[in-house]
Amino acid sequence: MNDKEEALYEITEGTENPYGEPLKFHVPLKVVGLLVLVAVLYVICMFQFPKVLKDYQVYIMAEERLAKGETSSAIGDLSELAEKYPRSSEIMVELVDLSMKVGYYDTAAATIDNHLVGEKLGKEDYDKITRYTEQLERFYRSYDAVQKIVEASPSQNPADEAARKGMKKQLIQLLDQTDLDQAYLYYTLGAIEPDATTARDYLQKCYAIDPEQGDVRVRLSIMNRKLDDMQQASRYGQEALHKDKRDTGALRALSTISLVEGDLPQGLQYAEEAYRINPEGIYIRDTYAVALYANGKLQEAQEIKKELESSGQPLDESITRFLNGEMTLRDYYVGK
Repeated sequence: MNDKEEALYEITEGTENPYGEPLKFHVPLKVVGLLVLVAVLYVICMFQFPKVLKDYQVYIMAEERLAKGETSSAIGDLSELAEKYPRSSEIMVELVDLSMKVGYYDTAAATIDNHLVGEKLGKEDYDKITRYTEQLERFYRSYDAVQKIVEASPSQNPADEAARKGMKKQLIQLLDQTDLDQAYLYYTLGAIEPDATTARDYLQKCYAIDPEQGDVRVRLSIMNRKLDDMQQASRYGQEALHKDKRDTGALRALSTISLVEGDLPQGLQYAEEAYRINPEGIYIRDTYAVALYANGKLQEAQEIKKELESSGQPLDESITRFLNGEMTLRDYYVGK
């Protein structure tokens, strides 16, 4: 086996592309035709070069953009590039690598399934993708196990305490299975737990194993705020925002912390940015309305309230009470 063959590894199976025979020109007129063709191609390339350069910048700058907090945008742009160049294993490996590093497991899995199966890779990339595949298999095996528990539950209503306790008991039993993703199990336990202290404990265990699991930082920020630990709440919220400047969950969490601590303008700034990015996000309009009202912008707050009502989203009773002056910001955001 020569050096080239030794350096290639298949994810499953691949095919060799045959090399074509070199072209031979026997008629001088064809040489003229070739020169004309080259000239035309050159002109085309000159027009295409800016686009190619832009695509290359997307690829080469992706990791740097993650470090700058442009995670969702960088992964999104790299995913578009992967669709544009579906045979580029370099782009695919980079997309998988960065997606795994920031917890975008669905993106990584789809990229491997749709673009890397059957491709030949160098040893380093092959080992990396194999390692990620094993991690993803453990994650999705855990997801399936959780889904079976949820689907078998007599009720998925969070208010049904008996059903919730039944699911919790089965989830705790899954923790004994070493072939499952422990971080995902702890994350799920934290998500269904109504008690803030217990939920925080589960989420901290998740964070200790895999800090990129879902929105665990945002959830930890919320639980710490509910427990009136604003220092830790701010820490996790800022971590989430540092990871992705467009994380509306992080922006909302930091808005509520600022409002409770009395920094009303900062609270409004965070809420306004979250609303600008995704007004349809969970509790985004609610928080924006509260921040506007707290900052004395009563008319704007009423407009957002009308948006909530017209969108069909149920208006939180506590918001109405706050807007009516029946409860304080601390009453609204702490101890819930």
